[in-house]
Amino acid sequence: RKMLPPKVYRSGVQGRIERILKNGTLVVREAPELAREYTTVKVAEDLGRPAWEIKPFLRVGAGQPVERGQWLAADIRHGALKFSASPVRGKVNRIDHRFGMVVIEPLLEELEVRAWVPGVVESVSDRGCALGAEGIVISGVWGLGGEAGGSLTVREPSPGKVVVRQFADAETLAVLKEKGVAGLVAGGLNLQDMLGADPGFTIVVIEGFGERVLERDIMEMLEGHEGKLALVDGTTNLRVGVIRPKVILPS
Repeated sequence: RKMLPPKVYRSGVQGRIERILKNGTLVVREAPELAREYTTVKVAEDLGRPAWEIKPFLRVGAGQPVERGQWLAADIRHGALKFSASPVRGKVNRIDHRFGMVVIEPLLEELEVRAWVPGVVESVSDRGCALGAEGIVISGVWGLGGEAGGSLTVREPSPGKVVVRQFADAETLAVLKEKGVAGLVAGGLNLQDMLGADPGFTIVVIEGFGERVLERDIMEMLEGHEGKLALVDGTTNLRVGVIRPKVILPS
């Protein structure tokens, strides 16, 4: 049997193999810190000159930071101005005199994502991090709205607060909306008051619909947390993969 010479296939990026498909294709995830996107500006074309003539007209050099709209090159001929500007904010990676182009590495903007729950980072992966925290979780029966948080109060409502009420009727909801609260934790709530309503804050109902009140131990727990950070999530899914709304009282 004649042995065929081996073939070597090299990855175009540095990273890790995510999976191998049945057809033999390897899926590689590029390391985020190595991923770069470049913007190429055709300076010679913008100036209307051959590539090898752009050097005297350049106003930037390799490694120089540039702002969006900044001139990379300019040429005044016969009283007419022609220029080539950067379409992005970044840094000049290199200047290609052969093709008359300036290659710019756009500035990588940092995206700050605040954790909903305060805690300590326990592990970090390329998909995010896991936080560890201590506190009390109170599950509800129905909710509305997403994750929110604020100082807990069983007293008068004010902007950004998470308010506790034994029972909330339509009038209560209207007042809380006007006050600009972040969330409501209620023992009971009339379903009719919520039909087609958009309160503008997260709601977590602990006991159920109708004129229900919070159980004594839960109410005492909430009262003891007065003035401290409380987190509410009204996400509710009563079908497959049940998700209940919740209140978290971080330690």
